Amino acid sequence: DYATAVWVGDYQGALEKARVCADRLGGEALAGYRAWWYYLAGSMVPLLTESSSSTHLNETARDLFSRACAASPTTTWFREAARHAGFDDAYGTVDEPRLIAAAESIEARIHHVGVAGASFEYEAQDMLDKLDSGDAKTFEQGLERLGIWLGVDARRPSGDGVPDGIWGFMGEEVFAFEAKSDEQTQGAIAVRSARQAKAHIDWVKGNMQELASVPISSVLITDRTVIANEALPHTEGVFVLGLAAVRELGRAVVVTMRALRAQASSASSEDFRQIVAHRMKADQLDPGSVIRKLQSQPLREFPVHTPHRLHG
Repeated sequence: DYATAVWVGDYQGALEKARVCADRLGGEALAGYRAWWYYLAGSMVPLLTESSSSTHLNETARDLFSRACAASPTTTWFREAARHAGFDDAYGTVDEPRLIAAAESIEARIHHVGVAGASFEYEAQDMLDKLDSGDAKTFEQGLERLGIWLGVDARRPSGDGVPDGIWGFMGEEVFAFEAKSDEQTQGAIAVRSARQAKAHIDWVKGNMQELASVPISSVLITDRTVIANEALPHTEGVFVLGLAAVRELGRAVVVTMRALRAQASSASSEDFRQIVAHRMKADQLDPGSVIRKLQSQPLREFPVHTPHRLHG
């Protein structure tokens, strides 16, 4: 009946039929279906507004989209659909959109490796081994895998002068990495390293147009704790993360994912995505916590290396 009403242009009738369906789908077991019908109801409002030049229905649409998001809080596309329809406030009732998106990605990854069998443990150990490696390319592969298991948009560009990895947080924040996993701990962060890290920000802006307007930072992965004086002009937007911190993050992710996988079933589940989101938050592996970790050590605040001089 809803589809027929849409087909013949009876958008008011379609709105009414969708709301009747949503109202009858009570209880947690039917929350996903209820969200779907609230979404379908809200989708009629822009069509009604166009056909009748009425604007008073905007609040109705906002309410319907909000109800859809609240009924299915870990289904990010409801929120995105509301935003693209022009109702930015419609998803204000949904907490931490980046966490919800990460939970969806993690659920998909768990299903990809399988909720049973040896694939997960093999992949987890492979990631840890790669992060422990002193070989640059191997470490970069581990960094990409770590991002995937954190539920972020993890990429590893190919070519000369490219970032060693890129992590995107739902198109709202981007981090480009310059990893010095094969570098000696002694010595200062050199001007070349700082310049490379800083240049990655411009590389992302110039080569990934969809991220050009997103806040972009660069993370220099190194165990060095002082900076060369001549490197200071290249510190804007650059942060430092120690190798030990990256490897500790990898081990924490494996522990959390192992626990979550034990609770997963072979079917996608709204309840399971909420479990993922709550566990990530509790273990401080949610996007907000990860971003704070990545930005905890600005390069510009590092002490300047003062070389010892011999007097004679």
